Amino acid sequence: MNKMNRSYRLLKKINQEQADAIIKEISELPMVKGTGFNEDLTLLNMVVEEDCYPEIMSRVVNIFRRLAGGCDLSFDHFNFD
Repeated sequence: MNKMNRSYRLLKKINQEQADAIIKEISELPMVKGTGFNEDLTLLNMVVEEDCYPEIMSRVVNIFRRLAGGCDLSFDHFNFD
């Protein structure tokens, strides 16, 4: 299965505790192959099975809203290996 690697900009500042909780939950989703934040917690990078992106992103948006006080995401760029 093909994988997509994308980065999303956070539209609200989060702290390290929130970031850790978000990464823990996202990493538990079965179609997520990798995820992490940049150093200043302003970008989320995700590698996901291509066919599952809409389903995964819906869940990721809900995780952010719940764990990061309503934080939304905006697509930033594709990452090419």
